[in-house]
Amino acid sequence: MSVPTPSFRHIVLQPTSLCNLNCTYCYLPDRKAARFMEPEIPAAIASSLEDLNHSVQVLWHGGEPLVTGINRFCDLLAPFEKLRSQTLVRHSLQTNATLVTDEWCRIFKEYNFHIGVSIDGPAPQNANRIKWNGDATYDNVLKGVEKLKKHGIRFVVISVVSSANLDEPQAFYDFFRGLGCSGLAINVAEQEGLNRFGQIVEEQRVRDFWRVLFEAWLEHPDLRVREFDGVIGWLRVTSGSPVEIAPRYSDMWPTVSTSGDVVVLSPELMASNPDEYPRFIIGNVLEESFSTLVERSRSAWYVKEFFDGVSVCRQECPYFSYCGGGQGSNKYYETGSFKVTETRHCRNHRQALSTVRTTENSNYQPGRHNSPS
Repeated sequence: MSVPTPSFRHIVLQPTSLCNLNCTYCYLPDRKAARFMEPEIPAAIASSLEDLNHSVQVLWHGGEPLVTGINRFCDLLAPFEKLRSQTLVRHSLQTNATLVTDEWCRIFKEYNFHIGVSIDGPAPQNANRIKWNGDATYDNVLKGVEKLKKHGIRFVVISVVSSANLDEPQAFYDFFRGLGCSGLAINVAEQEGLNRFGQIVEEQRVRDFWRVLFEAWLEHPDLRVREFDGVIGWLRVTSGSPVEIAPRYSDMWPTVSTSGDVVVLSPELMASNPDEYPRFIIGNVLEESFSTLVERSRSAWYVKEFFDGVSVCRQECPYFSYCGGGQGSNKYYETGSFKVTETRHCRNHRQALSTVRTTENSNYQPGRHNSPS
């Protein structure tokens, strides 16, 4: 079969591998390593983007990006300034918020950042997100959130659902309604990278979580939830309701490491173990044009294998119009192959959600918010 021509509307950049937290479900194997990206890498990428005819979201994702430090981080942003002024580049950043300061907030506003904050719920539900010495992070995160709110910076939340918060969806939703976030994105704990053999949750508990959470949301639908945006839009379209859904793009999600190495399909492939890692590297931006690397990725073994699996999904799966063939990293880390179809991630994030039904008189309209995914 022919492989779709790669394109990208997102670029994930890893400014540092280092993280100041030691979350129990983290998939990154080298978050104690103090490696930092040099400005030559974003400069090489920016020069390759000058001929683009569409905008690109640059997602800064570590490690913890704020560990990079303000001066070093601003040096990494500088090469993109011309493109940003032309609205060809926009920045987003995913942070644990424990290091947010007034000065960081000024940087976020100056460069018009979209901010995502990682927190899993009220203090008891946030128990997986700990410091290296085992201390809780909840109070530190809330202080960072208050800084963002003080400076008028909108933020969305990404929350990981695991055994720590799976059984209390009402308290989970009430917390985020009161937090002040503009949107909520939910990831059920996955098998990825360092965490490929841990944090597996029972699928029936996940289905119960989505059911109760949706009921809580219907009672107070004042918080945008990424997952409900997606499933409600899909259900309305498949039932013939005239809801306009944003077009899908073939986005290869190129991800660039601190050293300039590039992987595609899934940022999580950067977290593979040392024996696996070289198999996923497409090239290095200091040696070849970034756009050339992404274009050439169509011939990579794992890209071909992934799209072979997507072709089977298209033929066999009734959920294909919803998920588009699944996530490469979940397929690989769960089964060791990119060619498989159904995964636990698929059942937890798509099939379980598809049991959600909207009421005929609901005024909710699905939309797209700029949360990092």
